[in-house]
Amino acid sequence: MAIVIYDGDCAFCSSAARFAQARVAPNLNYSPYQFTELAKYGITTEQAQSSLKFVKANGEVLSANCAVSQILLSGNKVWRLLGMITTLPIIRSLAALGYEVTAKYRHKLPGGTPTCKM
Repeated sequence: MAIVIYDGDCAFCSSAARFAQARVAPNLNYSPYQFTELAKYGITTEQAQSSLKFVKANGEVLSANCAVSQILLSGNKVWRLLGMITTLPIIRSLAALGYEVTAKYRHKLPGGTPTCKM
């Protein structure tokens, strides 16, 4: 089964993971990297700290905005449509920029704390 690996020390990331688990893709496993056997998935602690990870059932690891897209694609019709849109080339580039900005300033976003600062 697929797993979403996020930063459990970051309140913003934890809130986003809870939202996704409750409303977007409840069929996925969600786990903070701090409590995940990362080596099992071929992920280092540094990689887990750097961005959200989505590990597909086949072991493929997606990161950052690609992980977000995969979460959306794992949801119901509405979320899946949004996920498909985020994989379109021009949108994917914008999503990558959006993810980068969000990750950089997550400590200033609703639910963020100084612990979220990278």
